[in-house]
Formats: sequence, C-alpha cells, structure tokens
Amino acid sequence: MPDKRRIQHWMLRVWGVLDAFYILYYLIGSIRLGRVPFITDAKIMVGLLAEQGVVASLIAVMSLVLQISIVFSAFLLLLGLRFGASLGIAQIPFRLLSMTPSLSVLSIWASLMPDYNIWLMLGLIVISEVIKGGTLWWAMRPQGAHRRA
Repeated sequence: MPDKRRIQHWMLRVWGVLDAFYILYYLIGSIRLGRVPFITDAKIMVGLLAEQGVVASLIAVMSLVLQISIVFSAFLLLLGLRFGASLGIAQIPFRLLSMTPSLSVLSIWASLMPDYNIWLMLGLIVISEVIKGGTLWWAMRPQGAHRRA
C-alpha cells in the first residue's frame, strides 16, 4: 500500500490538473468570443461599475479574483504544495456563489445541454466542492494525524 505522503501528492496534482483544465476551458471560451482573457473581463467590470452600481461590480470583482486565484491554485497544486490545498479550500465559497465547479466537466456538460436542470447542476457543484474540500483537507493533515488510538 502506498504511503500517505504519495497519495497526498497524487491527490493535490489531480485537483491541480482539474484547475488547469478549467483555466484552459476559460481561455478557449474567451478567445472564441473574441475577448482577451482576464483583460476584457477587467474592462467589463469597470463598465459595470458605471452602469450597474456597486453590487454588480463586487460580483464581477469576485469572479475575476476567483479566476486569477484558480491560476495560482492550479500551479501550486500541480507542484504538490500544501498551500495550494489551502487556496483550493478558500475558493470553495466563491466557486459556489459563482457556480464555478472544480470538476470542469460540469461546465462543459452545462454548455452542451441547453435545457439542463439548474437544481441538478447546483447539486452536482455542491457535491464536487464537498469532495474537493474533504480531499484537500485530508491532504493537508500532518502525517501523524491518522494514527489509530
């Protein structure tokens, strides 16, 4: 049986690959729409402040910060660093608010199914975030934390 340390690094890298896949999906989607990733989003955010007010701007800022933090978490998790796990856990509430799943396959599924059930999607996102949070929390635990009493 592999030791816990190897499993932790493998688990961190799996979530890093999923974050990297989400970034790739985001970049391709932005480019297909004729946008410059992140920069066009920032410009739209500034326009929202003038047109829609503070609440819409805060939501846009949260979304942009989440996108940027996913870049960092992907990099850190791919390196197998525990700080990446902390960042991944910190992203969970923002992913839930913006309905940005850690399992990027859910985003692809939603884009391919025009009449998908929003409640099913929300449920799948919550389940994916619970799984991610649980596995990242487990991966962050110190080696001796799993000893039997």
